[in-house]
Amino acid sequence: VTSKWGYSYTAGFRVDTGGEPHEVKEHSAANLAKQVLETAELLGEYVDVYQIHSATIDSGFLNDDVLEALAKVKEERGWRLGLTLSGTGQADTLRTALERAPSDLFSCVQATWNVYEQSVGDALLEASQKGLDVIIKEAMANGRVLRSPAVTQMADELGVTPDALALACALALPCNPVVLSGAATGEHVSSNVDAVSALDVLMSHPGAREKLLEQCRMD
Repeated sequence: VTSKWGYSYTAGFRVDTGGEPHEVKEHSAANLAKQVLETAELLGEYVDVYQIHSATIDSGFLNDDVLEALAKVKEERGWRLGLTLSGTGQADTLRTALERAPSDLFSCVQATWNVYEQSVGDALLEASQKGLDVIIKEAMANGRVLRSPAVTQMADELGVTPDALALACALALPCNPVVLSGAATGEHVSSNVDAVSALDVLMSHPGAREKLLEQCRMD
């Protein structure tokens, strides 16, 4: 089981909050201590990985007291630690974390990568080479890739579905990632699992992936 810390839900299940945020991000040692207790109470022995939710360079997770608190959580709870990335500075955040944090602190990283947003790819490979597991989120760009003429055309040419092709492009990253599909229905799951066979088809057509990435990239 994987859980995250760093955000607090503040909306009280209200749709209209009068302009106040629905959630608040706080990557402080105090908030970590608070949410570790909440996670332990709710999930207990089932927790395997504890991730920092939406880490950025300026969010505070690299402060000395936070890094020390994270190391204590890892030692006392036995949880593996990871970070999830967001925003335009994913690569910089990841590289800075690998430089500043103890080399054995983080076990995994979760980042946004898709045919539109490819900028973090090299940094993920560097992290993988340093022993971190890589998890890809938003591989279908919240569904936008399904409306891409380049994706749909190549999917037709290869005889696969657009969603399977988009996921296959992520699976083909040299960092050997786990790719989250984001499936919301059983139909989505059934279609998304075809990414495994679509990967074989994609890799049997030299240059096809590179062509698609060049056509789609927006970073």
